Amino acid sequence: MRALIVGAGAVGRYIAARLKLAGHDPVLLARSPAPAGATGEYVLSMQGAGRWVNVPTAVLGDDPWLRDPFELTAFAVKAYSTAGAIESVRAIAACANSTLLTLQNGLGNEELCAAAFGEDRVVAGALTTAVDKTADGITASNRGGLSIAPVGKLPHNWLIAALALTGIETSAVADWRAL
Repeated sequence: MRALIVGAGAVGRYIAARLKLAGHDPVLLARSPAPAGATGEYVLSMQGAGRWVNVPTAVLGDDPWLRDPFELTAFAVKAYSTAGAIESVRAIAACANSTLLTLQNGLGNEELCAAAFGEDRVVAGALTTAVDKTADGITASNRGGLSIAPVGKLPHNWLIAALALTGIETSAVADWRAL
């Protein structure tokens, strides 16, 4: 699965690393270019065991990482940045048919995404795994998981299966408002 992760903070990098380690093809979308000489390599540490991953990071514009279609676009930005993230995703043709997964704290994110992309493309998510951005990567708890629920009427069983393969305990919830 090709996935665009909007937001290169702790949650975004955690989801990207788990997808990469499961054999998926994630790309992080950052607000600004990485410093000269920086790579997309960082460590995901879970209960003392670290795994290095290399996830490409793209910025808006004619970035080669943003040319091929994405099956999933995951929003991992602060809630107050959702409107800007929506505009960024609208500008990326490769996201035109992707499913949108919201992974933000706060209220109103799902409604904003549904208004912008149609409710059948939006899946609400609640991540209960503690994650923290460190100097060289991400530290994550082995506890918690991810609950998801479609905002519209279409099932997203394929997404549940893909996320479960990452090792993140993933569960489906019928009503997204219950997350």
